[in-house]
Amino acid sequence: MGAQDAPPKKTSRRPRLETLRKVIFARAGIVSSVADSLKVAPRTVRRWRDGDKRVKEMFFEAREALLDLAESELMKGIKAGVPSDRYFFLKCQGKARGYVERAEVTGAGGADLIPPEMAARRETERISELMKDPEYRELQSRMLMVLDRMKVKDAGNGHDKTVGGNGEDRSGGNGASEPGGIGEVIN
Repeated sequence: MGAQDAPPKKTSRRPRLETLRKVIFARAGIVSSVADSLKVAPRTVRRWRDGDKRVKEMFFEAREALLDLAESELMKGIKAGVPSDRYFFLKCQGKARGYVERAEVTGAGGADLIPPEMAARRETERISELMKDPEYRELQSRMLMVLDRMKVKDAGNGHDKTVGGNGEDRSGGNGASEPGGIGEVIN
């Protein structure tokens, strides 16, 4: 490998402040990009930045200039009627006017969003509406029959496996004596 083929020699010697300023602004204050341009390691640029207030200020000014540019482009988009630019601006800058995206999980002070009384009333109304449908009433009746048939007595101790079971027949005279009846308890 000849002298021409060798990779460029890296130096950690800081360039003059004016040269460094030009590079920092040209590279938008991006440390790795500044390091590539000056042929030094990024950690070297960070060391320069963190060790000298003047260099740190250069990086800050470069980033501020980039933010100003982005903001001016956003304003151009808003003036041109670009909907996404308007939405973005309002979402970020219009919070005090109520332009916020949020999902409320609780109400004020941690209260329920819908008071329990109102939720119960709505559920009652919903069920009442469902019960007006003859198909739903038939389905409900069949489900109750199946649930009743699922009462199973434990063969060893005679305890009913339903909640609070004490071994007694709870069919209430609804067909328990007939095989397959509503209140039949399967052994």
